[in-house]
Amino acid sequence: MGETRQGSHRLPVRARLLLIFSLVTLAFVIMAPGASAARAWCRTDPIVVIDGTLADVFVSGPLLAPLKVTGPTRMIVTVPEGVKTQMILQDLGFLRGYDFKFQQSSELKKTAKGIEIKVEVYVPARDNQMPIKVEFSPRLLGILSPEAVEGTANEWITLRTVLKPGLL
Repeated sequence: MGETRQGSHRLPVRARLLLIFSLVTLAFVIMAPGASAARAWCRTDPIVVIDGTLADVFVSGPLLAPLKVTGPTRMIVTVPEGVKTQMILQDLGFLRGYDFKFQQSSELKKTAKGIEIKVEVYVPARDNQMPIKVEFSPRLLGILSPEAVEGTANEWITLRTVLKPGLL
């Protein structure tokens, strides 16, 4: 136990993950008739709870985005003062992880119509023109029609929305 065989040529974990991702990506491109890299997207999906409501924050980029992203995706979710928040799950974030934080602002309000939310995302990448899409989607009903905004890598992308009461 704990011994390594001489002559063993195991790839580092990151290289193995990249190889697996590349093979899966290639399989999807080959199997999807008429698909092009311009229309294929890679989506990451942190899951949060805001005032008791489960929601996804989708960040999408081109299929090859993990090869172009140079660092963690920066994400700030801002809610009104006094609103409880919790991070439930973070995925690999284009294989670079997240620099995630919640913050509160007196400029945002919680009313009978819902909770104002601001989501800011910055994806560092080698390609300034790489398109990035940010979506906010409360679970169940909201997943059918998420709020969305588009921008590019290496710039802050801001999505403002209202989390309506009664969404599960």
